[in-house]
Amino acid sequence: MNDIKFLQKYNNVLMENFDAVLKQNMMFQTRISILEEEVSKLDDIEKLKHQINILIQDNTDLRNKITSNQHEADNKLKESAELHRLQSALNKQAKELSALQEIDKKQKEKIKALEKLTPKVKKQTPIEEVLSKEPEPVVEAKVEIPAGTF
Repeated sequence: MNDIKFLQKYNNVLMENFDAVLKQNMMFQTRISILEEEVSKLDDIEKLKHQINILIQDNTDLRNKITSNQHEADNKLKESAELHRLQSALNKQAKELSALQEIDKKQKEKIKALEKLTPKVKKQTPIEEVLSKEPEPVVEAKVEIPAGTF
């Protein structure tokens, strides 16, 4: 009877130990499963972190490009304003030149008309040659008047 009682106790202890080992094994398996999920989440997080770093770098590059393009646009705007100013000055000068050419043309027509009206005693020098020549220096002459008695 002792042997039966011993065997019963042994079986009970064995079952309790087996039950405890199974519970402990279940706990370890559950923890392992949870850790595997966490590890897979960490891998996903690492991938996302890498993608975010790439996006941050792209963002920085795009900002630098925008800044560069803004400076280039500002420079072109300044150049455009300068070109507009120069073009306006050129147009003004062209108008003045055109007006002067018109006045010159009218003056030449008047000279030709006057030349036709004047008698032709000898061949006259054209007015352009006269105007282009340096004037001759004027020489002062002393005139003596004889003093006499009246």
